[in-house]
Amino acid sequence: TLTPYARVMERTTIGLTVRPELGPCLDCTFSPSSHGYPLLQLSRGKSLVASRIVLTHTLGRPIRRGYKALHHCDRTLCVEATHLYEGTSRNNADDMYARGGRETLLTLKAVKDIRATTANGIRYGMLAKLARKYSAGKTTIHAIAHYRTWKHAV
Repeated sequence: TLTPYARVMERTTIGLTVRPELGPCLDCTFSPSSHGYPLLQLSRGKSLVASRIVLTHTLGRPIRRGYKALHHCDRTLCVEATHLYEGTSRNNADDMYARGGRETLLTLKAVKDIRATTANGIRYGMLAKLARKYSAGKTTIHAIAHYRTWKHAV
């Protein structure tokens, strides 16, 4: 049988290049969690987050208690080892703030599509679908749809 790492690597595709200095993302095609992170389904209803599997493999040890697998590219689908690093929630918030937050990765075209898709109301599953499509959080999509962010984009 394949190791969890090998199973993740079997289910990847070249993704977007959101930061040229990083190179392209390697997106995992497993079904994502409600937060947008691809999950490897194990037996008995257990699952593991794909980026944690890859980072653990890359580090050669378990991720430390209280730490997470963070993404330099800010894309939840990405499992490219060079885009992942071990850090705390605080590290993640600081890094995202320094880069201008997740919304800056979206384009004006994406924002207009989000608003057009949600113009007649937000149906069940719509936020998750748009979040996956644009590698953003559901909260980000909701804020865009309700003009709480990207106010200048009409």
